[in-house]
Amino acid sequence: MDTSPPVGREALLAATEHGRICAVAAKGQRDLQRCAAAYPELFSPKAFEPALFSNVAMAIAFGAPWCSAEQLRLTNRAVLWGFALD
Repeated sequence: MDTSPPVGREALLAATEHGRICAVAAKGQRDLQRCAAAYPELFSPKAFEPALFSNVAMAIAFGAPWCSAEQLRLTNRAVLWGFALD
């Protein structure tokens, strides 16, 4: 099995796009953490570990890769508030 990385233009473009989406998700994660920190009575650190914020932001960013972090903010926060209600 060949495990050498692909070196073609398409592979580089795909890697670049994945990196951009991950950067959007990272911005979303930081926003979710700030939002949760503003409401500690709803989002206790025990119940809401950083991985949750990361997973939500990553799923939303890869679900709509054409959007910016600002465009995804409402959706990310809606998911976060759904967890608070639960």
